[in-house]
Amino acid sequence: MKLPILSALTILACSAIAYGATPEQEKAFVESCQKAFATKDEKTLKSFLYTEGAPADIVEMFTMMTLNGAGGKSTKIEWVTPSKADAARSHESQEMPDGKIYKMPFAPSKQLVIESQD
Repeated sequence: MKLPILSALTILACSAIAYGATPEQEKAFVESCQKAFATKDEKTLKSFLYTEGAPADIVEMFTMMTLNGAGGKSTKIEWVTPSKADAARSHESQEMPDGKIYKMPFAPSKQLVIESQD
């Protein structure tokens, strides 16, 4: 099952890290994500989410999405530049489960793509 992490919170975290990050820093970030995902380290995975100003219920929803599949048998994690279509789509206003409309304050420059098999 392919789980692209396109959540607003995760993309914001990834975008914030990507600006000015060296290739070594990006590699270290991906390795940290891989380790945390493989061991289902909830605290570390939650630390990657940018939550400033986000409602608690939305943070909880994206936390659950981030933890989905963690600790699975086979996981591939990549740090990629989103396609123009993905970047544009993630920067559009989106309705969340609470019925409210949210928009990220800036477009992503990188995204974390997680593929896991149950």
